[in-house]
Amino acid sequence: MMKSISPNNGLAFADWSPICNRGAADRLEQLDSGTNDLTKSIELRREVLRSVIETLDVLEEDLLALITAEVGKTPSEAQDELPYASSFAKVALDLLDSYQFESEVKGHFISEVPRGTGLLIAPYNDPVAGLIRKIAPCIAAGSAALVKPSELGIQCALRLDKGFANAGIQKYISILPIAEHEITTSLIKSKEIGTVSFTGSTAVGVQLASIAGLSGKPFIGELGGTNPFVLMEDANLSLAIPDLVRRKVKAAGQACSAPNIVFVSKQILEEVESRLISELKAVTYGPASDLVDMGPLRTAEAIKKLEKIEAELRKEGEICIFSANGKNHDGFVYSPKLYRISHSDIFEKHEVFAPLMAVCAFDEITDLRKRLKINRQPLVLYVYGENKKLIKKLISSLKYGSMGINTTAIQGPDIPTGGFDLAGVGREGGFWGMSQFLTTINRKGGNLDA
Repeated sequence: MMKSISPNNGLAFADWSPICNRGAADRLEQLDSGTNDLTKSIELRREVLRSVIETLDVLEEDLLALITAEVGKTPSEAQDELPYASSFAKVALDLLDSYQFESEVKGHFISEVPRGTGLLIAPYNDPVAGLIRKIAPCIAAGSAALVKPSELGIQCALRLDKGFANAGIQKYISILPIAEHEITTSLIKSKEIGTVSFTGSTAVGVQLASIAGLSGKPFIGELGGTNPFVLMEDANLSLAIPDLVRRKVKAAGQACSAPNIVFVSKQILEEVESRLISELKAVTYGPASDLVDMGPLRTAEAIKKLEKIEAELRKEGEICIFSANGKNHDGFVYSPKLYRISHSDIFEKHEVFAPLMAVCAFDEITDLRKRLKINRQPLVLYVYGENKKLIKKLISSLKYGSMGINTTAIQGPDIPTGGFDLAGVGREGGFWGMSQFLTTINRKGGNLDA
């Protein structure tokens, strides 16, 4: 029996029992027959997706409470997550109404078919939406979904799994409480698994991608991102600074797309720092409740990691220009902090995953472009400014999975997301997400349906 610890107070609030290797194999075998059924019937895929949406509605009250208790999202953040989760299933339903899985090309009949059951390894930071954004395209493609949730979001996942069982769709979607890495590895190697989808850290993702590759399985990976936020000299700071802070403190900075380092034209550095500090001072934080803007980090280990990063920054002579001075809190609360850096590349080496960020002045666009280009985890780039020609010059040929020009609203259930290099491979969202679970059969020699 294992304990689920709430980040709001550091105390256990629920138990869970990890599944054994035999149990995981049995669930996979059940799902294999579910994949066979889904492959044959698009209407069945629709029924399953509609059941997913209905289950989310039925479980709304339970899930809202669990999201706040288990991962420390504020009630308003939890409230936003559930319709976001449903939107992925709704987009998948729309795809089934419009997408042609069979086509003819010069006398060849091309069928797009699922590779097999999807092994979906989900993160904790969106404990419900993170699962549905993988489940929905997998089902739409005609594959059953075997889900391995994060242990840090296991209570949300288990409640969802029970809801799917009550809805009669556990033959097509199964959520497994896995604690042992060896079980995940064994599942990846199983012949029934057709596609492996993972969201999480770069280090773990690279390891799992290697196992999948050696097993002949395609791998979809949304990995870590070190996401620059650029403020050009003519940026509208009244828009940019609130956008930046709002995006950074959402879920306490625990998002792959959260900005980490702010590159600022040196002509406006002083004003940017002043506005940023003023905006950060207004952020209330503490254990998740309606009384705060930002909840805690998920684990005590995350705080220890940040303390090491800050110690490294100070050792390199970088300066902390803002640290929120609030009362001590229970749980894993970390106050927002802002550093001014001149030479350190720490924020480009580490995915911070917390309300810690830095400002760094730049002079020439050419020099900034070089720095943006060598980023090894290019997931998202944000740029604020009014000179379109200059922005075009900056971003030309840069490879970031998403770019926000004067906006941080770069994600959506029908929009492809993902990165380059060590930020990941493959895409999630919309048609692009569904296509990751499909491959083709080319048939030549006559239309057998004629």
